[in-house]
Amino acid sequence: MLSQTKGNEEIKDENELYRRIHPEQIKHGKISSAAFKQKTPDLSVSIAKLTTPEKVLQKYPRHGLGSLVASIFRKENLEVYHAPVPCNYAHAIVYGKITESVAKRIADSARLICENLASLQSAKLHN
Repeated sequence: MLSQTKGNEEIKDENELYRRIHPEQIKHGKISSAAFKQKTPDLSVSIAKLTTPEKVLQKYPRHGLGSLVASIFRKENLEVYHAPVPCNYAHAIVYGKITESVAKRIADSARLICENLASLQSAKLHN
């Protein structure tokens, strides 16, 4: 069952999505497939054009941040739609069954932006 209603923002295939990554799901600088496995069919992401990496990690400073374009999920027959929540207008849902092999393909396509909020802030200071 869907836990959120669909919002107003269109998510195009080329739109970047952020996924917060638990520290244990980052292995040797890469995102583990575990970051995309859920017990429920709805995976939370944020629409990058509506937020910032800092906002996504604000309440979870030890977490990393991954990035993918929406087409990666759609190629796996997963639905991607805007699902704003009161504290996060950028919130979106990837809906559908993510098997082990699908999670691996998604993880292989994901880009690790940072391993935690401190590393993101440090990188910005040095650029």
